[in-house]
Amino acid sequence: MRKRKTAWRHGRLICGVVVFAVVTVFAATGVANHGIRDLLQARAQVTGTYTCPGYSSIDNINPVTDLMKDTYTWGNFGPVKVGDGNGDIDWRLNPHKNPSWYMWLHSLRWLGLGISAGSRGDRAALAHVTAIVKDWVHDNPYSWKKDVGAYESTMHRTNVLICTRQAILSGLGVPTLPAGYSWLDKALVEHAKFLIKNYSGDGNHGTDEALALFGVGCTLNRPSYLRTAEGRLTNAIKTAIDSQGSTNEQSTAYAQFNYTLWGRAEAVLKQCGADPGTTISKRRALMASWLALATNSLGRLHQIGDSEAVKTMSDPGTPLEYAA
Repeated sequence: MRKRKTAWRHGRLICGVVVFAVVTVFAATGVANHGIRDLLQARAQVTGTYTCPGYSSIDNINPVTDLMKDTYTWGNFGPVKVGDGNGDIDWRLNPHKNPSWYMWLHSLRWLGLGISAGSRGDRAALAHVTAIVKDWVHDNPYSWKKDVGAYESTMHRTNVLICTRQAILSGLGVPTLPAGYSWLDKALVEHAKFLIKNYSGDGNHGTDEALALFGVGCTLNRPSYLRTAEGRLTNAIKTAIDSQGSTNEQSTAYAQFNYTLWGRAEAVLKQCGADPGTTISKRRALMASWLALATNSLGRLHQIGDSEAVKTMSDPGTPLEYAA
């Protein structure tokens, strides 16, 4: 909604067990192992694709029928009508005064089912979700750093913008983005700029940010974005998983999240034509043993640090195959 702007304080966001369902394949490496940087500097054109990573199940409770009414649901809170029914959203709305509710509103992940429907040819769904995305871009001009919910959700929203772009191409059956959607590529460039200037560091947030930045680079053929993202991933892996397979998150549950996160990193790099090398696959192999040793007799991770009661994941071909 094209109205006032206020900043809501953002509290700690607690990831649910669902985050551990992320794809579990091996991940990327650094310069020492013939890393990605030299490859990216050498190639003039990006070869490959960036796959829409999905919406972390936030979309599951936001059916297309609700999206068409500008209704948003998150967590244990009931549905809230956040717009006028035509895609004009009040982005400052926070009826529950809950920072997580507000942050996930700005993430745009709740639009996932509509984006997916649009990609399959549902023109009405595609038109409505793109109207909501465009409204966010209009109402939250760069830089949105003063709004903590918009700031914190940047990496998630960047992926949603990429997913929306892919849905437009497939839904309309066109090979290139129509001129009427040029605002979307501009928004992706602004999000990349924000991610470059506001890096969270070598924790899991920073890794997610680097992957989103890499996604923009792959989507828009911007080698400079790819190089920046690769450099951050190169440094982050050595911090995220140490030489004993332990994590920097001080939590068994977050160790498992890191295991899946870096698996996704390898997939992302490979799909865009980058060589992931060997460092991260070696570190993840060590972490698989670490996680197996951190599993109790009930097949769950010991609750150390910020860990819920989480079942140890199974990963065939690793010690986790038997621990779970």
